[in-house]
Amino acid sequence: MKFLIFWIQSLILSTGIRLMRELKLYHDLANAGYKVELEEASNMAKETEPTHIEKHKLMSLIPIYNVIAETQMLFHYIKNKDSILYDLKKDETLSLLTKEEEEEYRKNPTPFHAFKMNVNHQVELEMANRIDFQSKEDEISGSIYFDYGKEDEIRILKVTGNAKELSKEELMEHISCITELVEEEQEKKLVKKRF
Repeated sequence: MKFLIFWIQSLILSTGIRLMRELKLYHDLANAGYKVELEEASNMAKETEPTHIEKHKLMSLIPIYNVIAETQMLFHYIKNKDSILYDLKKDETLSLLTKEEEEEYRKNPTPFHAFKMNVNHQVELEMANRIDFQSKEDEISGSIYFDYGKEDEIRILKVTGNAKELSKEELMEHISCITELVEEEQEKKLVKKRF
């Protein structure tokens, strides 16, 4: 029974240390004006070292080892923060905070608020309109995530692929053209259903 209590305490402590490290990362990123693109970060981690992730999950169940390992990772992050942030930027797992997000963060610059902003961004992306395209004449491909803000203006949330090279005006033109085509097709379907 004592071992079980000790094991549970060890799991709780190691989880707390891991959460502290992750919150510190989100806080440092927000202070630098960035947010994490969770999908890209997750995909990158799975591609680079899938066996390492599984091994770490299993090892995190071993009492004392899990606390020591998480503490070492926390100190490693603190010691190498600048290079870790540089690597995240280089791997395109980060995106800049929008002006609105930056203003919101400056009102309450805490680790929890930085984490909440990242979660809200991910939820926003999952609920956003998405256009996947490949323009043959320009050889541009990628995705545009957008939604409609106040007064139905289009807000671009994220751009992937080499479509990032397009200007905001060009992106808006692509969105407008495609949404017009979709609306026309929907109108045609409605007319056909009526008759």
